[in-house]
Amino acid sequence: MPSMKSTTQDSLGIKKKLSASLPAAVAALVIITAVVLGYGVLLARAGRYQAVFLDNNQVYFGKLHHGWFGAAKLNDVYYLRVTQTLQPQGEPTQDIQIVQLGDELHGPERAMFIPKNQILFWENLRKDSQVVTAIKRIKEGQK
Repeated sequence: MPSMKSTTQDSLGIKKKLSASLPAAVAALVIITAVVLGYGVLLARAGRYQAVFLDNNQVYFGKLHHGWFGAAKLNDVYYLRVTQTLQPQGEPTQDIQIVQLGDELHGPERAMFIPKNQILFWENLRKDSQVVTAIKRIKEGQK
């Protein structure tokens, strides 16, 4: 019959082993969660704009956040509107404008949820990019 002292020592040894493996278990859980939830979205620079390229050849600009249920959330959304005008003589001209989501006829909110399986890739935009500069101009005009 084991003595009370050896049983206590055994249980302390088990507790030490469990407490030593706890950080590794937490790290594994964080990694698994990041992979399942879409770790790429977690790398978007907070407070900065991203260009999000979709599998239907559309590009949206905004602030990318992790969404729920397999979707990423894009806040403060803008997109490009290309208008092509025909000239009586010569080449047609293209007018490219950046438009803020929400000004359309159906009046959507200024955020959208995009299924992650439709995102081909995304890029962080520099603060001095032409897109970010145009967004700043639009925001200044709204004040």
